[in-house]
Amino acid sequence: MVAALKIFYAILIFSHLGKGFGGYCSIHSLKLTQSMTGVVMGRKLEYVVTVTNECKCEQGNIKLYCKGFQTAESIDPFLFKHDNQDSTKCILLNGEPIGEHQTTYFKYLWDKPFPFTVVHAKMTC
Repeated sequence: MVAALKIFYAILIFSHLGKGFGGYCSIHSLKLTQSMTGVVMGRKLEYVVTVTNECKCEQGNIKLYCKGFQTAESIDPFLFKHDNQDSTKCILLNGEPIGEHQTTYFKYLWDKPFPFTVVHAKMTC
């Protein structure tokens, strides 16, 4: 009985440690995809950027590399805006977290797709 309780507690502790340290979660758990919407305005194409949190924990303060990014249509600054502290980064959702298996997106209009990459996120479990 005592041995069974020790094993149970060991499993419980290790499961919480894995969760507390993020387990498999990292910025790589944020899946970024991009595709054309089919909308054309002038000679510019509209793209939609989708970020999905594939982690069991919320991830917030998500920043994308965006040095040189331009758009011919305005983007809601809550959804996506340049980081005032680092001009090479842009902030997603005004820093608010994306929950487990949730998705957010923004659209922009330009000649070609921009090579966004996730460069920062803060996980909260």
